[in-house]
Amino acid sequence: MPKPTTAAENPPPPHWFQLAVALRWPGAVVLSAALLTIAAMEILKQPIPVVLQLKEPLPVRLEGGVRVEHLELPTVSVKAEETLPVLGTVELNKAVAVQGSVDVESIQQPLTLGAVSEPLQVSAPEPLPINGTVTVEKIGGTIQTQTRVNPLPELPLP
Repeated sequence: MPKPTTAAENPPPPHWFQLAVALRWPGAVVLSAALLTIAAMEILKQPIPVVLQLKEPLPVRLEGGVRVEHLELPTVSVKAEETLPVLGTVELNKAVAVQGSVDVESIQQPLTLGAVSEPLQVSAPEPLPINGTVTVEKIGGTIQTQTRVNPLPELPLP
């Protein structure tokens, strides 16, 4: 059987050793945090590549109002469940296909319409000048027209 030892025979370890043993876990945590910070800084110095699938548009749900000053994209597709109010002016440089109903307060410049497949209801407080041909299949009421047809092109109009 081993002989029991006393404190006088085993002196306590030095203070620096006790301090090192007590601080080993806090030191490991601080050292690992510092290494992770350095690694994150090196990784984030470069831009993160993001690949977008451009075959389908990104679904976006807007909450509240959006103010758009200018769009310079080749195509902007808007689908909405409700009517989208537009305040201000809209300038279009190219033809626009419209599905659904459109309410327009005023038109400042001449308007060119292509084929209209759905019934078109037009009402205005003053006469609308129309250059071109108009085919009417059904009139749901009365219509007043003013036409200037020159049967003899060499004679001036009155």
